[in-house]
Amino acid sequence: MPTAAPGVADIVGFGTNGVVIMRNTINFHPVPVVKCFGLNAGGWSVDKHVRLLADTTRKKAMDIVGFGEDGVWISTNNGNNTFTDPKMALSSFAFSGGWHTDKHIRFMADVRNIGRCDVVGFGDLGVALECMSPSTAAMAISALPYSVSKTSGTKSEAGGLINTYASSPMLRAMGDPTSLASGTTIY
Repeated sequence: MPTAAPGVADIVGFGTNGVVIMRNTINFHPVPVVKCFGLNAGGWSVDKHVRLLADTTRKKAMDIVGFGEDGVWISTNNGNNTFTDPKMALSSFAFSGGWHTDKHIRFMADVRNIGRCDVVGFGDLGVALECMSPSTAAMAISALPYSVSKTSGTKSEAGGLINTYASSPMLRAMGDPTSLASGTTIY
């Protein structure tokens, strides 16, 4: 994943003591970048917490995103080989809220094609989506209810996805993602 220069892939590891990056240079060497997201650095474990990289700021640089015990945490890439301290961006999608790695897939995807990743989860009730505000940083995510009807082609009454949206390459079963407002939640 590129974490500094666009198009140059680095190796990122979520270790016991935090996040380590091996920059793609002549001499690969590990560089600790965040003392969080590790077992001894915040209590993050593989069996409970999803950790990944995604552009949450439209800077074309990968930020560190963790689905933790109490919510979604983001450490923003400063663009100079450093990251901010993690901040809670969202209090849902958490292990304590019933989101478990053995049952629920959670990831980041630019479902609206705006250059900023949104939070997507497949939970017990179906697909959940938190759209990031295009005018604010990731820390300003809010949850607003989005009603879906059986006739909209997005979700059946029983919770199963129905129909598809032909022109959307991502998450077609959810309907037109470009029409979703910031802060939208779909269940």
